[in-house]
Amino acid sequence: MRARATVLVGAALLVACGGGGGTAPTTTPTPSPTAATVAATFWFLVDTPLGFRLMPEVHAIEAPGDVALSALRVLVDDGLRPDDPDLASPWAEAASSVISIGRRDTTAIVDLRYGHLNVGAEAEALAIAQIVRTVASADPTIESVALRVDGERVETLAGHVDASQPFPVADTDAALATVWISEPTEGATVTGELSFGGEACTFEAAVPWQVLRDDGTVVASGTALAAEACPARSSWSAEVGALPPGSYVVRAYDLSARDGSLIVEDTKDVTVA
Repeated sequence: MRARATVLVGAALLVACGGGGGTAPTTTPTPSPTAATVAATFWFLVDTPLGFRLMPEVHAIEAPGDVALSALRVLVDDGLRPDDPDLASPWAEAASSVISIGRRDTTAIVDLRYGHLNVGAEAEALAIAQIVRTVASADPTIESVALRVDGERVETLAGHVDASQPFPVADTDAALATVWISEPTEGATVTGELSFGGEACTFEAAVPWQVLRDDGTVVASGTALAAEACPARSSWSAEVGALPPGSYVVRAYDLSARDGSLIVEDTKDVTVA
């Protein structure tokens, strides 16, 4: 039912655009020793019939100062791996670290101590998009992200994607999966009636869903409607009701309006108590 994501070769290219300018960047100061726990949204790669896309996963992290800096250090320095086995991160094997994050107006300047990304163009583009989306999720004032290596501008990281100019956050929208499940999370235990939901950008706002037993038997199915149809991305939800205690897989997916083929799916393993 579920295929573990693998890293990662391909041919798609994230196009960088935009520019610098404005006042000199400020650099995030060294965090104070007192840490606060926050919920940070990270973005990971998922394999789909149309190529790799990004899906979010929320993790609790210690953020003693700048949340964006703390989140990036968890993603890059610590090589954060997703809870969902269908997701993957090229940064988990990149042997890299984040030196600092500076700000110039609405541009975040991420300075890396870069190891390597042994990937093709598609995975390199999405690895960069992971950084861009993770920073923007932590700091919604950021509209673009510029990359530096040891304080210097670079032409590229892994040799495929132009990294000489800032990456606009809006340009990574096309890299996002068209549907995902936000709740319940992978491995969650549900008490009482089962409900689930997430975000989608689908034709006519339709989000087909299923609930399956471990053996693949479908025990419930339907079609939810997101608040808006694509090109808008909006929330959706489904109510299943009471189920016998046991292990289940919750599945949401998107089908092509042209030929009915699968575009993307998201599944979560859950236990009903």
